[in-house]
Amino acid sequence: MQRRKIGLLMSTLFVLVLFSSCATQSSLYSWGNYSNDVYSYYKEQTPASLEKLTKTYEDLLDHQSGTRGVTPPGAYVEYGYLLCLQGQKEKGIDMITREKELYPESAIFVDRILASLNK
Repeated sequence: MQRRKIGLLMSTLFVLVLFSSCATQSSLYSWGNYSNDVYSYYKEQTPASLEKLTKTYEDLLDHQSGTRGVTPPGAYVEYGYLLCLQGQKEKGIDMITREKELYPESAIFVDRILASLNK
């Protein structure tokens, strides 16, 4: 009877350790408050929400704490396009071009965006 309790206790402990180790995995990219700020901007589209979203993009590009330590895919394109819409076309195109440098597989997509901006 005593062995059975010890066996049950050990197996329970093993399962708890196994599941707790799975929960500590970190993500490849850190997104910060990106989702909430993008949602707020598209919902409200006020100067305050635009300023907050711009700050979020700057933080996202400058401070990466994810496993890879690089900006998430698409972040440079989104920020660059937002800058172009605000009239900062040169800086926006530079950001969009950085996306292609960081993620070469996005070249076709990025080239189409650049072509549409140069029309």
